Amino acid sequence: MLDILLSEVLDPKGKKNISSGKISFGVMKFFLEAGGVHTVDFAALVKPQASSAAVSESSSAGVSSDVIANSKKAARKILIACHNTITELVGKLDKTDEGIVNREDLKKAIETQKVADLDRDELNSLMKGCDKGQIGYVASSKFIENLYNFAAESESEALMRRLGKTLSHSDTNLQQEMSRFATSGTGKIDKNTFKKCFKQLSIALSDSEIAKLLAAATEISGSEDIDIKKFCNNVNEVAKAKPLPSFITSGAKGSSAGKAGGAMGAFEAEKKYKKNLEALKSEIEEKNREMIGLRKEVKDCHDRYNRLDQDKKNLEGRLVDVYAKPPKQTAADANAHSQAQQLSQVRD
Repeated sequence: MLDILLSEVLDPKGKKNISSGKISFGVMKFFLEAGGVHTVDFAALVKPQASSAAVSESSSAGVSSDVIANSKKAARKILIACHNTITELVGKLDKTDEGIVNREDLKKAIETQKVADLDRDELNSLMKGCDKGQIGYVASSKFIENLYNFAAESESEALMRRLGKTLSHSDTNLQQEMSRFATSGTGKIDKNTFKKCFKQLSIALSDSEIAKLLAAATEISGSEDIDIKKFCNNVNEVAKAKPLPSFITSGAKGSSAGKAGGAMGAFEAEKKYKKNLEALKSEIEEKNREMIGLRKEVKDCHDRYNRLDQDKKNLEGRLVDVYAKPPKQTAADANAHSQAQQLSQVRD
């Protein structure tokens, strides 16, 4: 944050075509507060004769998993409802053209959009997640970026979706498979048992992917031991969910909400390009893993068909043996038939 502030101030000739070495009071206030400085006497900063202000550093507050989960729900609902107008909506709130909007004004503006099924707690969590310093202001361009980041599918969600689809193709009940390893009778298993269970499933999962699933399962369960029912319900919910629209998966494009970030434009564009490239690589790898899993399923089907065909032949052989006469009776019948033919020839 300090680097951004200095890049805005130390430009006396205006080479970046922004402010010729000047910075507005609102922008300085935002940058300082976003950096964790909350008790600055801003009047003293703009008056040369005043003494220097006392500054206290506050530790950055962590964002809980519940806030992140609610933020994801809110971001997806908001983008699905008004992804075409959200940039314009946020831009109108930046009345001073400084790239900063009031958090409460932003919240009220979103509420006026009448987003379907948007819960108040979800919206509050989204505001809290975007205003991590809890200073009451958010950067407009950052808000749009955070909105798409929250709405995007996480790695653990992608893994659970692939897991759920693979299990449904093979008619495997995940809860039953995991319950076989729960020997304590509590419906929970520890981390080592979780890894052992997934390594024995007929699913193409790497050790790193199992570790990510384990982290997600621990977070869902809220403890070190994994709650089998909770985890399996979450997997089923993710697998049954509708695919995210392409405008969410592709991320924010052409955003003009943030006008104060001219010096950071090239950097942000490069970062977004790398992020999209990594997302594309991940998607290709996921498709390759799905192909490997499908090939394994085809092989398993062929093996099952061969076993059933062999069982059928064995049953047919046993059926013929049931109706066949014993060897002694067959020999006696043959002798009797031969004697009858001889007697018939003698009479003739």
